[in-house]
Amino acid sequence: MLALFAVLMVWGSAIHTLWTARGLAMKFCYGSDDVGCRALVPAVNSYWNLAYNIGAVPGYFAAILLLGLVLLGKTWYPRWTVLANPATLMLLSPAVERMPAPLGAALSGGFTSLSIAVFFLVSVVTTWGRGVEVASGAES
Repeated sequence: MLALFAVLMVWGSAIHTLWTARGLAMKFCYGSDDVGCRALVPAVNSYWNLAYNIGAVPGYFAAILLLGLVLLGKTWYPRWTVLANPATLMLLSPAVERMPAPLGAALSGGFTSLSIAVFFLVSVVTTWGRGVEVASGAES
């Protein structure tokens, strides 16, 4: 599961390097009837989607696996933390996309990153020091 989340994080970081190519293609090709632009924009978007899915697919598998393990009580996470699971939070993305600007634009544009950040914050808060408790025999 950790390896799947690692793939998500590495590929998620790699996606950010594609913003420059995507931005330039949109800037110089938007509304253009140039043959090269008609080929470039779909190619950049296709590459973007491929790179996104390479990271997202293992990330969703990991999130769903974690969701099941948390609900079954097989982890250190309290059961309520399934609400902070990235897959659960992503279910809110359609509502976030309908939020008015400027808040909606900021949340919608960074919703995947925000979902992962919320998950890691909840992970740290709910499990911090847990290994020390287990090692000292003070587990509740």
